Amino acid sequence: MSFTMSQETPKTVSSANDLYNDINANIILWSSDNVDFRVFTCVLSLALPVFRDVFTLRSVLEHPSPGPQSLPVILMLETSKTLEALLKLLYPGTAVKLKDFEDAKALIAAVTKCDMSERVMGHLKELIAAHFLKEPYSISLYSIACQYGWQDVAEMAARETLQISDLGRASYYVPELDNLSASAYHRLLQYYYNCGENLRHLDVKDDWFYPRHP
Repeated sequence: MSFTMSQETPKTVSSANDLYNDINANIILWSSDNVDFRVFTCVLSLALPVFRDVFTLRSVLEHPSPGPQSLPVILMLETSKTLEALLKLLYPGTAVKLKDFEDAKALIAAVTKCDMSERVMGHLKELIAAHFLKEPYSISLYSIACQYGWQDVAEMAARETLQISDLGRASYYVPELDNLSASAYHRLLQYYYNCGENLRHLDVKDDWFYPRHP
């Protein structure tokens, strides 16, 4: 999670939906597009240890905080859409709906900046796999999984790439390949050609993604 303290005050600030606009909340998360999320530190600190020290500080922002309370304000670098999706991962009884892969990428980037609990990280992986472990996202998901060290997701995405007929050819390109290392791409191509189109359901050993060295 990215946050900063700033003296800059926007001209207008809007409030998030009712779930994140509780009058009893004890902190405000202020998104990069000027939306207030009034939330509870007890919920955030359980899953986001990075916030524990921040919660002892008070922002110097001249922020229009509604209600009788004067709350600490943390200016986030994430947009309101990404911030709301992240909060839905943390708050009980809420569900994240991801329809756009760019939104998913923004959420992954935000979550991986924090020392998230295993429960939340596991839930995020399940969510991403459920929505995007299929064409045309498999190679993009493989690239992102390699970038963040998600071996389990990378292996699942690699199996799905067996459905791509032109993987490895110059004509095949997705933007996420720009962040994929040459060695990770080589391992994928080696796996792809070794399996072949007739072996799409081949079960491979776990060490194909992270080769073990003697």
